[in-house]
Amino acid sequence: DQSGAGLHCRLVVRDTSSNGTFINGNLVGKNSEASLCVGERLTFSRAQQFPRATLAQLRSPTGTASEPSSAAKPATPGAPLAERLVERAWDGATAQDAAALGSKALRKQTAKQQAELAAQRAELTDLKSQLVQAQAQAAASETAAAEASQAAALELRAAKAQAADAARQAVAETAAVRRSNEKEAKEADARLAEAWAAQRESAKALESERQRHAEAVRERDGAVAAHADAAAVVARLATDLQAAHNEAARAKAAAAEAEADAAAARGAVGAAEAQAAGLRADLEGVRRVVAEATRHAEAHAVRLEAAEEMVRGRQLAMEVEAAAARVAREEAGAPRPR
Repeated sequence: DQSGAGLHCRLVVRDTSSNGTFINGNLVGKNSEASLCVGERLTFSRAQQFPRATLAQLRSPTGTASEPSSAAKPATPGAPLAERLVERAWDGATAQDAAALGSKALRKQTAKQQAELAAQRAELTDLKSQLVQAQAQAAASETAAAEASQAAALELRAAKAQAADAARQAVAETAAVRRSNEKEAKEADARLAEAWAAQRESAKALESERQRHAEAVRERDGAVAAHADAAAVVARLATDLQAAHNEAARAKAAAAEAEADAAAARGAVGAAEAQAAGLRADLEGVRRVVAEATRHAEAHAVRLEAAEEMVRGRQLAMEVEAAAARVAREEAGAPRPR
């Protein structure tokens, strides 16, 4: 606006940032526009005071100077328009030098931020590779745990089947020994009953022979011999009965050994179940490590997005300062620097 009242400059700012755009500490608003007047400060974060752009060394709409430099010549009230234009040209050149210095410092700071952003991207890439490795390790651990669980289940079923077979075999052997012992005992009882019956018959015959002692001496001798045979039979029956008792004792010992084998098989089953529980605990630990790595990678991604947003804000500030310097040069009529 080149009027007789003075030289003025006004810019329109649109807020497209994620952290907010502020003019003199006041929020512009997402996708909203606001005018940036001479002397006002433009920032892209309420907490951080950089990057910033200030239109200086130009006349405000009210006709007063905003932040004059030490080298600027004071305006002379009531001076002719030509003199005021010369004064504005002097002030514009000073603002151009200040904008060039600020733009150079901002470019250096932007380059530094871009280097930090590249380092953060490299760190994020490393974290992603570590996450892939952790996921592969977790998959391998899950596979190993599944194989170990299947092997433990197979061993458990085999042990149970072996224990059941041993128990059935022991029961069958015990039943067979019991039946054999009962049969032998019955046979021994029958032979003993026959022997006692024979002995009673012999006693009757001996009594008869005694009554007829005088008449049948040779019959008495035969009865005595028969009695001796019966005694031998009784002795043999007693020996057979003792052998049957011994066999029953051995059968009981075999049954006790089978019970001990079954107890050992149950112990092996318990050990296999404990091993499977340990493998499940290791798998849970690996899953927690993978979840922690995933959270860490997500946090780095959030910080990376914030850094990119800050770089975009600084680039916008550079463009605003360049526009301010360009306006100052146009208003002052100074040539464009090489």
